[in-house]
Amino acid sequence: MRLAGVKSKEEANEFLEWYLPEYNERFRRPPAKEGDLHREAPSEEELLGRLCIKEARRVRNDGVVQYHNGYYQLEGVPRRVKGVVVEEWIDGSIHIRQNGSYVRYHKIPPELMVKPQRRKEKKTQRRPKPSKDHPWRKFRIKSCVETHV
Repeated sequence: MRLAGVKSKEEANEFLEWYLPEYNERFRRPPAKEGDLHREAPSEEELLGRLCIKEARRVRNDGVVQYHNGYYQLEGVPRRVKGVVVEEWIDGSIHIRQNGSYVRYHKIPPELMVKPQRRKEKKTQRRPKPSKDHPWRKFRIKSCVETHV
């Protein structure tokens, strides 16, 4: 449009009326396949499963998953399962997916969860510092110059 000297909106519209048919004729290509190739719209459940917050979580040995200070006991999941994906849908509901399929679960009240007791760390004993008049403190290495003179 700059090369054609177009400077106003009206000139641009006149230029496009002349240029677009020529442009379309030059770059037109036949479609690879005839017909309507649109996909069907996903179901509401599929759409909610795609538009959600997803977080990978580790399954504890007792089949419990922790997510946002909540504990969820998985039902019917084999013990060898190590990880799941927790989905938080737009409506606020929680769904847990394992290998592409949803898993049944129930929420455990926090007061029923037993927290594992931490092992007490052994205190390391500090060795006492030698006193100021201890022989170790008096020991000094002589420099090379003093020893060879």
